[in-house]
Amino acid sequence: LNDHGAAHYILRDCSGKIPCYAITHGAVTIIASNVEDLFGLELPRFSINARYIAGFIYDAELSQNECGLNEVEEILAGGCLELSGSRARRFPLWDPRAIWREHAIENFEEASGQVRQVTQACVDFWASKYDRIVHRLSGGLDSSVILGCLARSAYRPLVTCLHLESGGADDNEREFAQL
Repeated sequence: LNDHGAAHYILRDCSGKIPCYAITHGAVTIIASNVEDLFGLELPRFSINARYIAGFIYDAELSQNECGLNEVEEILAGGCLELSGSRARRFPLWDPRAIWREHAIENFEEASGQVRQVTQACVDFWASKYDRIVHRLSGGLDSSVILGCLARSAYRPLVTCLHLESGGADDNEREFAQL
């Protein structure tokens, strides 16, 4: 809270590429992208959040506001933390579900056409930045779609596909990558 009584807002980008953690100590809220940066401060010792650790072991991709430390909270991608006086409020600024509700497309052909168009535009953007691209081709749907878009790109970068075998995975993976 500043001298004028205005609230402060901490916004995390919707990609979630840069972590954003909030630590409250007394009347102070500290925002950090790397919790290790806090070790030089004289903060109380953090404790392990066993509930989070169990959830992470179950599904590492599960989005949670919680963190591996009880005293640390993560601001999720597209989220906002509003600090006003002694009150902290979290809310999403970017929510793909809300965007979908506002712009739902009921027609399958129209929806698939838009997905195709946006995917091609994204691949074209990156293809315009590089003359040569190394593409990790797993044999799955996502990497195959990206390769198809690279093949159709007007920028025509030189594409080298790389397939890494996982050792214990099904052999179909390599066959699909070769296809």
